Amino acid sequence: MQTGAGFLIPTAVVVAGSTTAGQLVTRFGLRRTLAAALAVGALGAVALGLAISPNGTYIELIPGLVALGIGDGVVFTTMFIAAATGISDRQQGIASGIASTGSGAGAAVGLAILVLVATADLDGLSGEQLRIATADGISTTLFVVAGGIALTLLVALRRCPTPPEPQPTPVPYQTRRC
Repeated sequence: MQTGAGFLIPTAVVVAGSTTAGQLVTRFGLRRTLAAALAVGALGAVALGLAISPNGTYIELIPGLVALGIGDGVVFTTMFIAAATGISDRQQGIASGIASTGSGAGAAVGLAILVLVATADLDGLSGEQLRIATADGISTTLFVVAGGIALTLLVALRRCPTPPEPQPTPVPYQTRRC
């Protein structure tokens, strides 16, 4: 279990991303916010994948952790905004429940797949070989995460409606009276 700064820093970054997501959606729109957050998260996962090495340091992980944390925080909140957009008040609970269930099921299945990827080549290894193979497996897993986020980005771009262009409001014709 993580303790101290190793746990607090990523958590604080996710919370910061989550609390600003609503403001970002209001300012830039759902589609742009979701796309940007997914892109930042994918870049964070790639940065982490590149930083993981048998002789790496915790400091090398910080840029990837921050980017992935911001992306995750914004995506989670934006996901619920997207689930509720265009849904009647009576159906808001159902929409939120479907989003929560999908997120939970996806996390469970995703974690199982990622553990398989991370531990695929560890059988029969010990000592230094195990340490190197573990770092390689985690690095590969982070690249798989980045690929999954990129795939999600492509799906989101296809599924999220492009906001309509605002139409100018015609000024009513007025005659001049003397």
